[in-house]
Amino acid sequence: MATIAEKDMPAPRLELRWKDETGLRDGYTVVCVYSLVLKLDKYDRRAERYDEDGQSLDGFYEYPVEMGKTLSDHDAESRYHSRPDCIDTPFRDGAHAHWDTRQLGNLPIYAVAAGRAMLIEAE
Repeated sequence: MATIAEKDMPAPRLELRWKDETGLRDGYTVVCVYSLVLKLDKYDRRAERYDEDGQSLDGFYEYPVEMGKTLSDHDAESRYHSRPDCIDTPFRDGAHAHWDTRQLGNLPIYAVAAGRAMLIEAE
């Protein structure tokens, strides 16, 4: 299964995004955030996003609605494997995404890590 650049993902979609985090319980170092990602109109107030320095992220027109989290170890980048070209998915939230997509009109499901995105085939 080939990956694409994360900027090329469609919206709306269901997404399993790996992120490095500090201060997680029990020594965990990475979290996979399960979200419904909505496409926003450029005039939608929710499209206003800022980076850590308070600079506007112009052109940011997606809105993630968090629906779950899975804690794990190692780092987010290690969830992407170039050979084979794939991204790990967590079992529980991966199952939730498959159940939810059926209720939401078969939205695509993507796993995201290290700047890459992988379409997850429907079960």
